[in-house]
Amino acid sequence: MKYDFSVCLITKDENRYLPEWLAWHLGLGADHIYIYDNGSALPVAGSIPAGYRERVTVIDYPSHSDLTQLEAYDHWIANYKAETKWVAFLDTDEFLRVVDGTDIREFMRDYEDIDTLCVRFLTYNAAGQLRREERPVRERFTQTVELPGPTTPHKSICKAERLEKMGIRTPITLSNWLKIVDENKGYVDFSDIGKLPHEKIVIDHYYTRSYEEWVEKMERGTPVKAAQKNPGWFLQLNPEMAAAVAEYDAEATSNA
Repeated sequence: MKYDFSVCLITKDENRYLPEWLAWHLGLGADHIYIYDNGSALPVAGSIPAGYRERVTVIDYPSHSDLTQLEAYDHWIANYKAETKWVAFLDTDEFLRVVDGTDIREFMRDYEDIDTLCVRFLTYNAAGQLRREERPVRERFTQTVELPGPTTPHKSICKAERLEKMGIRTPITLSNWLKIVDENKGYVDFSDIGKLPHEKIVIDHYYTRSYEEWVEKMERGTPVKAAQKNPGWFLQLNPEMAAAVAEYDAEATSNA
């Protein structure tokens, strides 16, 4: 086995976010990153900083089906799961964080007897920002809010050898029973996922970023059609920005 801890990502046209995202997760202690490039206009491989290239595998994956993300996860399981002990499935707006700063590989030593660790989101809004700024995402956004809609606010760290199929957020059990727990090793109640504890490990979820970036996010769409975001969620997370958003939209319409 090559790696102790890896991260799997599928992305499209989000190259500007990759240097910060990679630096964070490699600094967290991830040994390797697998990136599925879902047909980016500028190939992802060209956006990997030189110092990280030996620790990143880029897979060209230009699928346009309604289940592209899940198909990419199937591909990862079929081709790469034997290379790593643990894998986290994340997006570019999600930053895994151990609260006390412990290296993620050391942190996971306390979970040797489980198959999957469910990690709670902390969701961040736009902090009043209408337009994108050339500063790190983690520096720009610091206000947490509750995520709207039916989205279950978590992702999973999985024992790779036990994976048969991966859903958007949680493994799908086929022939094997899986021990899926929270950070306190309590069994997860998926009917009440919003109450996951998050004192030890969290995922900082920069859900909207600025409004300009939110509009771009809506235009990119999602690699799972059924999980498409609701455009109105921006104002649910940022109600104080209603007037500024209306002005921005009016200006965009007049310039179209």
